[in-house]
Formats: sequence, C-alpha cells, structure tokens
Amino acid sequence: MTPIHVADDIAQALHNLSERQHRSLDDVLRQMIQRFDDVAYSTPSPDSDQALMEMAGMFKDDISDMSMTVRETMMAYFGSKHADPD
Repeated sequence: MTPIHVADDIAQALHNLSERQHRSLDDVLRQMIQRFDDVAYSTPSPDSDQALMEMAGMFKDDISDMSMTVRETMMAYFGSKHADPD
C-alpha cells in the first residue's frame, strides 16, 4: 500500500460513504475511479461528429427545419387534402 494525503474533509466524507455503504474504502474508491474512467472514455470526441456530417445529405425530404409545426409537416407530406379545416 502507498499512503496518500487528502484534505481532512475529503477523508471524512470518504470514510462516511464507505460506512454507509458497508464497503471498504478501497472498494468505494475503485468504483469512483471506474465511473470516472467510464465517463471519460464515453465522451464523444470532436471526430465522432464526422459520421453525422456524412449522413446529412442522405435524406431527401422537404422538411429542412425541425421547428416546423405538425400542421406544416402534414401539409408538406400529404398536401392540403389532409389539412385541418380551420
């Protein structure tokens, strides 16, 4: 084992956490490290958007803006025959 020095409040918080969970301090710290690593490695990199950028031109439809209302969407796809009679 290698001793490490942490602030007293952090040491107390870790000790309290391990007691509440009925686990060793080592187990609590291992889980924290694992969760941190999982999040760090699952964060998408800027390069991961490349696939979405390449897909952008694949779909050909008249809807170019996601802010369209349901009525506008229905009109674009089905024409005026299915529109609400307002």
